[in-house]
Amino acid sequence: MSTPPKHSWSVFIFAYNEEKTVHEVITELVEVLRDIANDFEVTVIDDGSTDGTAQAAQQAVAQFPEVRLVRHPVNLGIGKTLADGYRLSTKEIVCGVPADGEFAIQCLRDGARALEQADLVCFYREGHRGPWVRRFLTRSHRVLNRLFLGLKVRDVNWIKIYKRWILDAVPVRSRSPLIETELLAQALRRGARIVELPSPFSLRRQRGGAGLTGTLINGVKMTTELLLFCVRFRWGDKHEPAR
Repeated sequence: MSTPPKHSWSVFIFAYNEEKTVHEVITELVEVLRDIANDFEVTVIDDGSTDGTAQAAQQAVAQFPEVRLVRHPVNLGIGKTLADGYRLSTKEIVCGVPADGEFAIQCLRDGARALEQADLVCFYREGHRGPWVRRFLTRSHRVLNRLFLGLKVRDVNWIKIYKRWILDAVPVRSRSPLIETELLAQALRRGARIVELPSPFSLRRQRGGAGLTGTLINGVKMTTELLLFCVRFRWGDKHEPAR
């Protein structure tokens, strides 16, 4: 198998109460990026954790010069965290991954190869057996995305790899997890080539994160925003393709 050309990568890690896994995720990520990138930066975004997440991440910062830590003073939610991650990324290729270990970091190797033929790589979870709330939201949003946005991506709210031009071209308004839907819909409108790849799903090894209540709150907010965005995207102002 041919070796893909190397690019510069920005990868951000979003973390909320993941003290038991964040250092391991950072370590594996740095190892992979040293193989697939010619230059890279890793930004850990601690979204107001109340456990030892920041301390564990700081150990990695001291260990790896490519890693930095950004902290939210309070929990602002996954949408604001994702928006900050994309905003702070400066390299040619951009990706965000969770600190909980549910995403197999090694899949980024396949993603790097896929970028030879694509502008955007969308991973989908194989063997996903997460909480019923997440599964319900994923399936219902998938239907809305297909009907109103023409998005046939299997797992809109999972890991993606973007080429820089997409983030530069797409204005994003959302501060909820809908940010991913906005990016995908606008990228597709601008002619982005999308490739989907499977990633084995590993249920988090500790119950950190936002929990059931946080997931429900985020889910209601995201569904409302999704419906409004569908209306705006279909019948609002059209943006001319950037490419």
